[in-house]
Amino acid sequence: MVAFEGVVLTVMQPSPSGPGYVLPVREPRFSQLVFSASDDEVRSIRHDCATAGLALSSAGDTGFFITPESVVGALGVNTAIVVTTGGNE
Repeated sequence: MVAFEGVVLTVMQPSPSGPGYVLPVREPRFSQLVFSASDDEVRSIRHDCATAGLALSSAGDTGFFITPESVVGALGVNTAIVVTTGGNE
């Protein structure tokens, strides 16, 4: 069992129009879930996610994220899941 030190939920409410890049999916959604854990737990979670076949990207020395495309394939939710070491807020 992993005891997460902190969790951050990022909610996105795109406007229907505006300057700059317009997202193709306009509905409100969680854009990312950020979980904070110890170094050893982050390594263990990363290993388990890779073993499960999820697409991962490095977040430097502090953690990784599961790509939104991989999360949508696994959970049906278009969001990124970030796992990082504690103390990074």
